[in-house]
Amino acid sequence: MSTGTEKKNAGITPAGVFMIFAAVNIIILITALVYTRGQFLSEVVWDARNNLFADFKSHIARVRGGRNPYVVEDWDARFPAFAYMFYYFLSCIIPEQIKNSNVSDWYNMYMVIILCVCVVCICETVSRMLERSYSFTLVFMLIFILSHTFALAEVKAANSAVYVLTLLVMALYLKDSDSRIGRETALILIAAAAGFKVAPAIFGFLYIKEKRYKEAVRLVVYGIIFFFAPFAMFGGIEGLKNFLTITGQVSSAAIPRPETIGGVIIELFSVLGLGEEMGLKVGRIICFGYLAVCLYLFFRRKYSWKTLCLISSLMIIFVNLSYPYTLQYFLLPLTAFARETRTDHNKLDYVYAVLFALIFTTYPFIRIDWPTATFITNYFFVYLFIFILLADVIKSSENDTESPGLQSAEQSVNQKV
Repeated sequence: MSTGTEKKNAGITPAGVFMIFAAVNIIILITALVYTRGQFLSEVVWDARNNLFADFKSHIARVRGGRNPYVVEDWDARFPAFAYMFYYFLSCIIPEQIKNSNVSDWYNMYMVIILCVCVVCICETVSRMLERSYSFTLVFMLIFILSHTFALAEVKAANSAVYVLTLLVMALYLKDSDSRIGRETALILIAAAAGFKVAPAIFGFLYIKEKRYKEAVRLVVYGIIFFFAPFAMFGGIEGLKNFLTITGQVSSAAIPRPETIGGVIIELFSVLGLGEEMGLKVGRIICFGYLAVCLYLFFRRKYSWKTLCLISSLMIIFVNLSYPYTLQYFLLPLTAFARETRTDHNKLDYVYAVLFALIFTTYPFIRIDWPTATFITNYFFVYLFIFILLADVIKSSENDTESPGLQSAEQSVNQKV
């Protein structure tokens, strides 16, 4: 979809518009907090009912002392065993009790350290990917860190989504490295990300699209190792069966939510009196239809921030019982968007820039009685963004094949593999 003549170096870039709108939204949020003496925080922070770093502490508790986390009644124990290997390691260095101190302080201290490490890795890698000025990169990353999805959801819950984002950002940077070690590291990082949450395995399609089949095979091998081997620590085959049972229960949960396609359909059917179970069935059909469309467009269109965005969205709105901290995965296509539209952009790119800003930072003007509704405004713009993006990519020229430059880059990488 072309909405105007391409412009080169003409005025403010779409990335600049994104930063302006996002900065204004952040200022509005801070103003509201000051005006209400902090009470406005209840309107924007996610899951205020639970304590700070709830996910971090609860998962460590599940494996402390070598316990098996996979209890079929515990839906929150729905992560692969590699994730619990990480939490078990932390349980070995964070005491269950300690003299003359509050153990919660040590949990908080370790989580703050881990968040700092992740932020440093993300900021350094994104700055290299952007290839922009220091001031541009500084503002760009500050907006991300102060965004709703990171500051008010990820930091609040301390979910492993930030580990996944860190691994994927570094993997995308190293994927086309001149160094064979760098490219191999990218494969390991993607496999490790899938070891925390299965969904990042979708990034393996990048290698198939670029016909880097040898690397794709090695990625599958790494993925199998990261996924299956850690179960030896947590019940072996029985632990794996329980994990699959929990995963099945979660995927079949008919719970209305604003964060997923299925959750929205369930709520819609509930409101219409058609039943939540029927909404779940229809929601599944729509979700898998969306998956099929995303993969079709990913392979038919040239690789760009748009196709990367479609793939990334599968980790956000496709997975059932997804939560607002997954919105931080949009940093991946946002970084590519800022890089690709630096010189060549059209009018629609400015619309995308504004929507990106509203996804990451927006005033919660939509407020209804709905579970985790504090982020419903953000998701309103997510679905609007996806609708426009799909229409844009679908209506792109059928001759929109890989550009010679990209083909040459892929051939160069293939020769090195």
